[in-house]
Amino acid sequence: MPGRALGGRVAVVTGAAGGIGRVLVQALLAEGAGVAALDLSAEGLTALRDGVPAEAANRLLVRTTDISDYAACRSAVADAIAVLGGLHILINN
Repeated sequence: MPGRALGGRVAVVTGAAGGIGRVLVQALLAEGAGVAALDLSAEGLTALRDGVPAEAANRLLVRTTDISDYAACRSAVADAIAVLGGLHILINN
């Protein structure tokens, strides 16, 4: 049954605001995963968040993050674990 294959799992997706990253976030959410979407573009992340179906909104965490900054990455991962309940999948896009 589509929509629950990844239920209870949490993914971090970098480059999440556009192109392949956006499609990956949408697919993960559709399969029931929680997703921490990271990108440099605050505007793109806002558009991503606004386009998510209401039933999946509580499973999406968006963070403007420069992944070349180690401290920013640590903070984003800590937020994902605290807010979404863990980390099981990492997609560096």
